[in-house]
Amino acid sequence: MNASAMNNKIIITSKADKQLERIDSRYKKA
Repeated sequence: MNASAMNNKIIITSKADKQLERIDSRYKKA
């Protein structure tokens, strides 16, 4: 539920934010 809410918030905030989060996740994984 938390993840879904966060995702929704990011999408509502802006698409750029979502892309940035994806990049951050990639860096964290690496």
